Amino acid sequence: MVVLMFFSCEKDKSKFDEALLIGKWRSGQLYYTYESNFRGKTWDEADDVHEDEAQRFEWSLKGSKLEQIHIMEIGGGRIPKLYTVTELTSRTLRYKDDYRSYSFTKVNTISGRVTLNSSPLPDVRISISSGSSVTTNAQGYYTLNVTYGSDVTITPSLTDYTFTPPNMTFNNVTSNQPNRDFTATIVTQTPNY
Repeated sequence: MVVLMFFSCEKDKSKFDEALLIGKWRSGQLYYTYESNFRGKTWDEADDVHEDEAQRFEWSLKGSKLEQIHIMEIGGGRIPKLYTVTELTSRTLRYKDDYRSYSFTKVNTISGRVTLNSSPLPDVRISISSGSSVTTNAQGYYTLNVTYGSDVTITPSLTDYTFTPPNMTFNNVTSNQPNRDFTATIVTQTPNY
């Protein structure tokens, strides 16, 4: 009896820079964040799951092989997922598994705080020129997701208040923009006598 065995000596020649993976990525309403400590999180706003409810995972990128090990909240189970990266640039991430292909765009954040007399001002709507908006939380903080490389203007609004500055414009957003704060002033009404 003769048994023939063949082995491939060809290695995966595709090598992607894992530093490009660090950051937040979006495909529709599905988000993945890859952190520099090889941890990450994912959430799907289409399922009404937001970033503060995200599922944690660990990740590694070797050549073109991207592995995510999703950590279950209940029971601590670990679910591995393996993908083949086909494109990774500063703006685009594409990978596939045995069933389908995935395409993501890099997302940066613009974040800050709105205050009134140095106190946090909640419920201020921060609108972005693309049409989406968020509302400041109880501590006056907001975070907006913007597409990598985009040009945006953000504008705060709340009835009976004006804001300094009245808006902020960002051109070619290629990094996170923290500490973009607004100061509110109450609009005084002239009494009718």
